[in-house]
Amino acid sequence: MSIRSEMEKFPLIAVSKKIKKANSLIPRNMQWALYVVALILSDAMMTFFAFWVAYYFRFVAFEWLFDQTATVSFSTYRFLLYSMPFLWLVIFAINGLYAKDNLLGGTQEYSKVFS
Repeated sequence: MSIRSEMEKFPLIAVSKKIKKANSLIPRNMQWALYVVALILSDAMMTFFAFWVAYYFRFVAFEWLFDQTATVSFSTYRFLLYSMPFLWLVIFAINGLYAKDNLLGGTQEYSKVFS
C-alpha cells in the first residue's frame, strides 16, 4: 500500500476532496453570497438569543437580585427582542463587516467588530 492510499482513508482528506468538488460546482461569487447570507442569519439569531437570555436572567432566573418593583412584562420587552437584531445588523453593515474586503481579514475584521 502506498502512503497516498492510506492518507485518503482519513476523514479530513475525504472532506477536503468533497470541498474541492463543491468549489468546482458553485461559482466563487455565489459562494461569497451564500457566506454573507449565512453570516447575517447567524448574527440575527445570536443577537435575538442574547436579548432573550438577558431578559430571562434579569426577570426570571435572578429577579431576587434586582429591585422587585422594576418588573417588565415580556410583551413590553418583545419590542426590543425583535427590533434589536435588525438594528445590530444595520450597525454591522455600516461598519463594513459584511463587505468582502473585510471578511476573513483577521485583526482588521476584529477591530471593526470592536469599533
